[in-house]
Amino acid sequence: MTFSTFEELLCIVGLYLVVDYYQSLRRSKGIPPPSPATMLQCALLWRTGSSYHHIRVITGVSTATFCRIVYRVMFAINDSDKLAPPRFPSTTKKLNDTAAAFRSCSDHGVIENCIGVIELSKGADLTI
Repeated sequence: MTFSTFEELLCIVGLYLVVDYYQSLRRSKGIPPPSPATMLQCALLWRTGSSYHHIRVITGVSTATFCRIVYRVMFAINDSDKLAPPRFPSTTKKLNDTAAAFRSCSDHGVIENCIGVIELSKGADLTI
């Protein structure tokens, strides 16, 4: 991941990762809380397969704090509108309307009963 991509991701989820600085100082007996950038970096490193022990030692957080950081970052990503997973239609009417829209987009109405398409990283499409 490039630094500019990391910064862009931090701009999207950073607001969800801000903690109350003074409350954190009181709870941790004077140790400042990790910044949103540190939280994001910890979670991304762990999700890519790095050992949590090495990450937590480098950042100087306890095991419990590391787990809370990962939990908080994952929820921030899921709560973000820009990074939210696709939402499929939930009612029968919406399902039928979406299927009709896909059918009208396809050549000669070939795509039947399709409500969404997820593009994979290699360019192939997986129809759901």
